[in-house]
Amino acid sequence: MMVLSNSLSGRGSLNRRLIAFVAAACLALTALASFQRWRAHDEKLAQATIETANLSRSLAQHAQDTFSAAETVLIGLQERVGVDGTGPAALERLARVMRQRVATMPQIHGLFLFDAQGRWLANSVPGAPIDLDYADRSYFRYHRDHTDAGTLVGEPVQSKVDGSWIIMVTRRLNHPDGSFAGVIDATISVDLFRDFYDRFDIGQKGVIALANDDKRILVRRPYDEGNYGRSLAGGPIFSNVQPQFDSRSFVYVSIFDGKSRLGSYNRVSGFPLLVLVGRDKAEILAGWWRDTSISAALVAGIVLIIVTLGRRLSAQIAEQERIEAQYRLLAENSTDAIICIGLDGRRSYASPSFCTMLGWPPAEMLGIAWTKIVPQDDWHIIQKGIADLGSGVPSVSLVYRYIRRDGTPIWVEMRARATALRLGDAVEMVANIRDITRQKAAEDELARVNAELEILTLTDALTGIGNRRQFDLVIQKEWTRAMRDGRPLALLMIDADCFKSYNDRCGHHMGDECLKAIAQILSTSIRRPADLAARFGGEEFAVILPNTPGPAAADIAQAMRKRLQDLGIPHDGNPNGVATISIGVAVDVPERGSVSGGLIVRADQALYHAKNGGRNRVVLAGPTDVARIAG
Repeated sequence: MMVLSNSLSGRGSLNRRLIAFVAAACLALTALASFQRWRAHDEKLAQATIETANLSRSLAQHAQDTFSAAETVLIGLQERVGVDGTGPAALERLARVMRQRVATMPQIHGLFLFDAQGRWLANSVPGAPIDLDYADRSYFRYHRDHTDAGTLVGEPVQSKVDGSWIIMVTRRLNHPDGSFAGVIDATISVDLFRDFYDRFDIGQKGVIALANDDKRILVRRPYDEGNYGRSLAGGPIFSNVQPQFDSRSFVYVSIFDGKSRLGSYNRVSGFPLLVLVGRDKAEILAGWWRDTSISAALVAGIVLIIVTLGRRLSAQIAEQERIEAQYRLLAENSTDAIICIGLDGRRSYASPSFCTMLGWPPAEMLGIAWTKIVPQDDWHIIQKGIADLGSGVPSVSLVYRYIRRDGTPIWVEMRARATALRLGDAVEMVANIRDITRQKAAEDELARVNAELEILTLTDALTGIGNRRQFDLVIQKEWTRAMRDGRPLALLMIDADCFKSYNDRCGHHMGDECLKAIAQILSTSIRRPADLAARFGGEEFAVILPNTPGPAAADIAQAMRKRLQDLGIPHDGNPNGVATISIGVAVDVPERGSVSGGLIVRADQALYHAKNGGRNRVVLAGPTDVARIAG
């Protein structure tokens, strides 16, 4: 408790500080909640981008497998026709083979052989009418008029046999002299793709589409037969399809329903086709909007509580100060030390508690200069407090050390104000002094423990490098800094090759030791204070390299890869025979208003290319191209 003089001049100042504190706390809480919600918004879109990209990649693989199977069958039948000819016996054998192929390959709807006039010679449909003419089909006209020997994937048509919607996969047949001899084709039911696409949860307004390079739809979910063969030319999708990229993610507005969607396309390897997956942005962010509304309501409620408590506390402070004024004459009985000091530093009064605190007899206490009992390092604190009171500051609060008579230091807190004890007396400093040595020691220990806890919350327990939380904090900070300075920011996404196999063969203990070795190599391969190596999750790591261009980042990645390979950790499940890593590198100079999620996506895609290309290698993904660096 501070001993006051004849008035309570500090009450108004204390209440103003309280109001400022309440206002600052409310603003800080609102700002923090807003920042967290916005970051959640960006993370939601980034995660959705990764999911749509992965799904489009899987669907493209499904399409490649389906059409490759049909092409393989056609090539085999084409060779059989070239060897056996088209005599009655050969055609009968061919029809039996066709039926066997369809029976064993559910992805193929039917197989057909047409002569140069578009008439059936053989097919896989028992009892099908033989007088149907297919010379009017676009694929038949194409093969008749073009001599290339490749496989053609046609637009959806309705089967003349059973009326179902099918996609034609065809090849040209030639006579020995190279002239047109007919067409052999395999049909794939559109329902095959419809049934497969229905397995995936893309929301009620999501889209999956299979299109050809002529920008026409082959299959589209949601399904509408009127969309089969519909042109997408002039729409936003193909304006985002770039020849140099086999896959890409972007935001577009659909020409079908005007919905804004997050889309990802992937080309079908070996065929002039691509698969698009589009998820409605409103559906993606629906949960985020719901959580944001709840968060806003909670913040508003907390702010209201803080304001209400602040008002009550202000009233209590005013009442407390009134009570203190009434009992100021009880200072002599206070267990706290109370002293009166002139502004020249001489003590005119020292309570018994002060003498006991410092171990000096009362008779000697008044004659000891404060420079003798205060360490020289703390003199400036006393001098400033006296100067502030002398310049008209109503009160001061000081924390400093005293030296007891036995030489031991103690920490004290002094709260003082300048006052005239009696009318006409010189102004003196009336101070209340408390021994806070234990409190100070506890505060120092708490600060030390908090510092250790802060380190633990940002460190991966197994590897000793940064954890996912530290990665999220640093990537956001460095992205903002790179955006402000216009400098490149490099990100390395690293994955231990065939790590599950390593765990299965060597056990989880050896797996942990392998992860520690990788972390050691990553952390010792970076030198600058701003660089960060972190465990991203499981056997995946990440390295952040601020102000690092692509070639330099790739060199660092290559050095990391080579160091682990040279370490020679045995790994029978890896083709290399030793533990290796694959690294995807992405570099970007952030534009104003952009987010770091795109950099993470590109680095992850580069990592995918590194692993898909054979592992134990580095792939650098730039803003406009992806270049493989020999591993």
